[in-house]
Amino acid sequence: MCATLAVLALLAAGCEDEPRAIDPFPIRFDDSRGVVVIGANVGDGVVPAVLDTLAPVTVLDPLAAGGEAGDPRRRRVEVTLYGLDQEGQPSVPRARFPDTSAIETHPCSGDALCRIGAGPSAVAFGALIGTDIVGRASMRVDFPARELRFFPEMAGTEADLTADCQAVFSSAFAGGGTILVGGTEVPYSGRRAVIGACLDREDAPDDTDRGIDALMAISTGTGMSLLAASAYDRYAAATGAPPREDLIAGQLYLASGPTDVLFTEIGRAALVGSLTDESGERGPCRELYLNRVMSVDACTRSGDGGPITPCPCPDNDRFCRTAAAVDLTGPIAVAVVPDDHPLLQSLRDELRPERPELDGILGAAALSPLRIELDYPNGRMVARCRVPIGCKTLPAVRSESSLADLDRCRSEDLALPDAGPPVGVDAAAAVSPAW
Repeated sequence: MCATLAVLALLAAGCEDEPRAIDPFPIRFDDSRGVVVIGANVGDGVVPAVLDTLAPVTVLDPLAAGGEAGDPRRRRVEVTLYGLDQEGQPSVPRARFPDTSAIETHPCSGDALCRIGAGPSAVAFGALIGTDIVGRASMRVDFPARELRFFPEMAGTEADLTADCQAVFSSAFAGGGTILVGGTEVPYSGRRAVIGACLDREDAPDDTDRGIDALMAISTGTGMSLLAASAYDRYAAATGAPPREDLIAGQLYLASGPTDVLFTEIGRAALVGSLTDESGERGPCRELYLNRVMSVDACTRSGDGGPITPCPCPDNDRFCRTAAAVDLTGPIAVAVVPDDHPLLQSLRDELRPERPELDGILGAAALSPLRIELDYPNGRMVARCRVPIGCKTLPAVRSESSLADLDRCRSEDLALPDAGPPVGVDAAAAVSPAW
């Protein structure tokens, strides 16, 4: 019996804090078709595996090992992750996670491997690598370099990382619960990366308070981003984007199978943190605007525009602290799904009441200019743009004395070289791996 979409979204395994053996060298991955794909072996041979930061459990498809689909069952295995070699083959063992309680199931219908993506670019996979494995450490995903790295934890305090020109999102993970698998109730931890976002048109000015607030989950296992219909309606009303009835209908393959969607684009999406003791109810777009203002001489700046009056800080103060952000300028391809889509509904049920209603999922394609680190041991996500075009890193504004550091960070980001294939890797192999 195949797992349903909602069940797949909630599957979890119980092994927390288990040992791992990690090679210090990076794991090369393929994202040419949107999602992050590596190799995985549990003793049945290496199969293409999608690494998904939104999945709380590792799923093994028995069809990939020549077996037959049956009822979902727990299977205790040792998972070895393989990186790509210079020919694009998953032949380089890099990380080993023993004593992993995975779920063996065929998550989609039919007798072929399941696929993720749109149309002919959808990639087939034999395993789905979840946070029950990668959440045992701190995981860095460098999209421009197409490399994964694991560390026991990310070094440095929030102040240190901010001074190093990085955007730090504290309290980035949420969720958790239990699920019934094979007659056993299994608990799982809250490791869903969920971040506030401000959505706006591509050419929106930076010096105005505008855009729509949204709450987005971060997924390296979804290529195209997903947006709830109501969130897109708010975006269209605010930006003049085409109404839903004018969008192109089609199908998008998720891990559980094809789903009907409407294809479109949004202009930009800024991921925005929050200062829990200061942000109050101002929301991601207001926080983003404050960061843009405060990071450049605050409300006292001179120049053509002159000082900003009234200052947008609380009580009209001339300076206030702001949270970090990363501004991703599109266009960003999105698939609009109904508000009652099973995947969104299951995630919302899990996140309540800790987080507001989820508006969508930001996929790997939208994250492609970034290097992100999911620091599970410290409960934070850290990000920085690694390409100079279409992406801006906005570190938190901690004090007026930090403005000089922020100016240095802007200069460093503008000097970043255009990203290409990793050094020493054949460009064709990096773009078109042979699975």
